[in-house]
Amino acid sequence: MAGCMSTRPPDWEKSGNVTWVACRPEKHWFPAAAELIGLGSVELVCPHCGAHFLPKDAAATIHP
Repeated sequence: MAGCMSTRPPDWEKSGNVTWVACRPEKHWFPAAAELIGLGSVELVCPHCGAHFLPKDAAATIHP
């Protein structure tokens, strides 16, 4: 299993059409569906630390 990413991806990293979200407690990055983020009312769950949060409360978001 790949390790979790706790820093922002490098600017040269090909992001494709994936939206990346960082949880606030640990700043772990994970991909999330743009449609869910767009709704704004769907709670995201960090697969690394289990933190639950709304998209507006993410530490950072990278849109394609």
